[in-house]
Amino acid sequence: MTPRKIFNFKQTLSKQFRFVLIIAAVLLSIELLNLLTLRSLNVLALIPREITRLPLIITAPLLHKDTWHFASNIIPFTILSFLAMQYGKKTYLTVLLSSTLATGFGVWLFARGIPHMGLNGLVYALFGFLLVSGIRTRQIKHLAISLITLLGWGGLVFGLLPINAYISWESNIFGVLSGIACAMILQQIPIKNVTVEM
Repeated sequence: MTPRKIFNFKQTLSKQFRFVLIIAAVLLSIELLNLLTLRSLNVLALIPREITRLPLIITAPLLHKDTWHFASNIIPFTILSFLAMQYGKKTYLTVLLSSTLATGFGVWLFARGIPHMGLNGLVYALFGFLLVSGIRTRQIKHLAISLITLLGWGGLVFGLLPINAYISWESNIFGVLSGIACAMILQQIPIKNVTVEM
């Protein structure tokens, strides 16, 4: 790479990192506000099949039941977000918005009738998106990101099992499915040039 390309690459990474940090800072601000108000914002959690709660599929991912819940979500969310940004800001935001709606609606329809909240659905959405996108594009850079995702967060698969009543495993399932769906839709399999002789 030429010095100019290296400089541009560093500039791009810096902008991506700052963008992800801004999102993380907003989420942290909401968490601090929720903490200072003794978790009063958690009334905006999603409760399945209550029609008046359906719009709360937007707010539920922003809320957490305690500080540990937030910390365990914000760290992987931030790192996976930075990796997803390697596909471009537009793609990243499309995955976030689509997964928020799809995961929330899936939880609202099929999950247990208890309050559901937290970023875990989006963490799993990013996880699924990153794993499948590398396979779809078949580019070395993207395959490397898929491998990093698998090695770093492969243990997330255990969160798909209904073994802990205190975890919204339903959000995890619908999250990873929505992330995979985004990868299948947004990332195209490269088509090899075929020469046909007449």
